[in-house]
Amino acid sequence: MLRIIKYIYFSVICLILTSKNSYSQSTLQIDTLQYPKGYPNSLLSVSQQLHSYPLPRYFSSHNLQRLFNWMDPNYMGGQGQPNIKTNTAIINAAKIQEELITTWYYGIVITNSGTAFTGPLNKGCPMNIDLANKYPNVSLDVTTLWTQVRPKKLDTSTKMLLF
Repeated sequence: MLRIIKYIYFSVICLILTSKNSYSQSTLQIDTLQYPKGYPNSLLSVSQQLHSYPLPRYFSSHNLQRLFNWMDPNYMGGQGQPNIKTNTAIINAAKIQEELITTWYYGIVITNSGTAFTGPLNKGCPMNIDLANKYPNVSLDVTTLWTQVRPKKLDTSTKMLLF
């Protein structure tokens, strides 16, 4: 919530500053806490960036809900980037997700319910599923588009949508 308030606050400040006639764009500075070192030409991978940040400090007995990663893990693994093959991106994504699970207190994300069963296998099991089996106490989060869900496959006996 605090992050949203900060975003709105700084957006309003930027709007006010840019609306003044005497404003000079040369005075703008990048907030180095919001971007990786070297932005916009950072040579660090997502994994390297994660390892360069200070670790979170949770009490050992906390009961916080795990964080939800809205960023596509396959994209974070390099999917769509030059010279990165899909299988390489999936392997990288699994490593990044494991880092997010063990260090940053995130849940396991399957970004598209159909992609959970594709890609390289680890001991005969897709990497997302293998990760979920390895960490059974970690929440499993799925993002999907409603247009991808076939109504015939849904259980309509309850007339209720369960999340």
